[in-house]
Amino acid sequence: MFTLDLTSLGWHPAQPSGGPPAPRSNATLVADPARGRLLLYGGMEGDQGLRDLWALQVVRAAR
Repeated sequence: MFTLDLTSLGWHPAQPSGGPPAPRSNATLVADPARGRLLLYGGMEGDQGLRDLWALQVVRAAR
């Protein structure tokens, strides 16, 4: 997982509490702006289908 710094346009490793989800392909990522989070569901890890759900709280930086 990475975050994008919109000032420098540089990517930086994210440090989520609880650890990041396993690497995967074909997952679904949706924004939940009412709760300020991103939801990541499922995907594939190799030939194994995943049915897990992850929530990432998004914090807006102050200017």
